[in-house]
Amino acid sequence: MTDAYGSKFKYTFSGRWPLPRLCCRSVVYFSYAAKKAYMMASKEKIQNYEHFLNNVLRQDLKEELERRDKLYQDIADHSQLKQSINCIVQAEGNEGLRTQVDLGSNFYVQAHVPDVSRIYVNVGLGIHIELTLEEALVFIDKRLKILNEKVSTSTKKSAKIKGDIRYVYELLRQLQGLDTS
Repeated sequence: MTDAYGSKFKYTFSGRWPLPRLCCRSVVYFSYAAKKAYMMASKEKIQNYEHFLNNVLRQDLKEELERRDKLYQDIADHSQLKQSINCIVQAEGNEGLRTQVDLGSNFYVQAHVPDVSRIYVNVGLGIHIELTLEEALVFIDKRLKILNEKVSTSTKKSAKIKGDIRYVYELLRQLQGLDTS
């Protein structure tokens, strides 16, 4: 079979070439122009997949991991607050609480809190609510449960993105004709 230019190209499917298969071991004749057009389209596909991998998937993974790290930090802060409240409840007395307060840049001053029966808890969006110690513990337990669910969702989402990255790597490997073994 020849094309308009008189050139002949014969290709036998071997499974490594990313062309659509008509059937196993079928022989297809391509003109030189058709092969060149296919190779250009293949290079364009490779560039598109590489762009998608580097600029979309990796960026999504980075953002998701940052969100998850922030959730872990929130969990640590709430757990520390819960532990502090438990210490206050166990050592509750009439004399109040003596503590050190960080003013910034690791500069601490001593402080005395006369009434430790109520505390202010940040509930989000810069809103602080005055709660009793028992109410604060209940609030923190609920908040920790919600944060742990968000971490679980974020972990699943990041695992899905990692799977997508592996899939695009394999697709690029096939398009470039590299051996997968």
